[in-house]
Amino acid sequence: YRMNPSLIPQMQWEAFRSALLQPLPTTFRLSCADQAESSAIVSALNDVWGPFVERADASWGGLGDGGSAQGGDDTSGCAPPSALAGAEEPGAAALQGLVPKLTQIPYYCPRQSAWRLEIPRHVLRRPGPQKAFHEFLMMETEHGGLSRQEEASMVPALVADIQPWCKILDMCASPGSKTLQLLDLLWDSAGNASCSRIEQPSSTSLPTGYVVANDSNFDRCSLLITRTRRLIQCTPHLVVTSHDAGVMPMLRDQLSHVVQYDRVLCDVPCSGDGTLRKDICVWSHWTPALAFQRHTVQRRILMRAMHLVAVGGLVVYSTCSMNPVEDEAVVLSCLRGRAEFTLVDVSSKLEGLWWSSGVQDWTVTDSRGATYSSWQEVPQDAAQSEGLLESMFPLGGAEPPHQPLDR
Repeated sequence: YRMNPSLIPQMQWEAFRSALLQPLPTTFRLSCADQAESSAIVSALNDVWGPFVERADASWGGLGDGGSAQGGDDTSGCAPPSALAGAEEPGAAALQGLVPKLTQIPYYCPRQSAWRLEIPRHVLRRPGPQKAFHEFLMMETEHGGLSRQEEASMVPALVADIQPWCKILDMCASPGSKTLQLLDLLWDSAGNASCSRIEQPSSTSLPTGYVVANDSNFDRCSLLITRTRRLIQCTPHLVVTSHDAGVMPMLRDQLSHVVQYDRVLCDVPCSGDGTLRKDICVWSHWTPALAFQRHTVQRRILMRAMHLVAVGGLVVYSTCSMNPVEDEAVVLSCLRGRAEFTLVDVSSKLEGLWWSSGVQDWTVTDSRGATYSSWQEVPQDAAQSEGLLESMFPLGGAEPPHQPLDR
């Protein structure tokens, strides 16, 4: 499915295949709410833990000792597909070339707030010299000084251009990493316009905005509340709700005015094929039908977000999928007939981030391996049995596109 040239250009296939087999680095963010504490953590990372990591050699934490790349997780029956034949499976071999290195994530603002360690999390948990650094991360996480979050997960909130007055809706908030990040960015925007953690904040004023964090599952909302309690300073700026995001009700403020949000984050449920490096079992469980099942739910959530956002506001749509059926198709279908909305070009916002343009044209492959370029090609029986919809396809040639999906 992935070798389809409309998804992965042939010249990029080998690099793509190699990247999927590399373990994910460990990444984390610093909290913006307590400037003094975060500055102390930055000093510790630069002066203590950075040199500590650089002194480590390739055997640090048992790299290449034959352990599983998943750190002891039960991955029986999980393996890369035959399309990756000839490549080494994730495991010790994939770790042997790694050199421990602690660096800042260059495009994250405020500077020195996000860090990357080129060693996967399961290696940090092993007995060895790295255990002291792992305990440091756990202690600061428990105290609210930092949050463990994957690097790709940080991007959606960064492009939302959070300002101190923003009313923000996180429609699918659990487990809460992005909610915590939104609170951090809201807090930081009120007093650190310089985008630099080295300089002192220019103001100590509190933000006037807030975050409404929603999740349809009540138990996950409880987990979300537990995580956000670590940011004591930010909790007055947080409301947690439990609703189906696709029919999220309008809320009213203390003056009984209907709330229209300045920023809405739609990190929607998806098939998860973009998490192949994190969860090896996705290799075995993924099918094209998973994307078809999620497509309708994703459209409902995005259309509701477009209804709830204020004039002049921003809606950020994100998934953990690389499938156009869940990405470009959802965005395009929701924008049809909505001339009051336009796609925003954010390519210059995160200097140093590697990214690729969206696609204007794609094919849809069903679970039987049949590929269709347009809705008109889909037999009626296939549409019914596979759950295919017209909204999953690019615009027909007779309908000129008015949205630049390649941004």
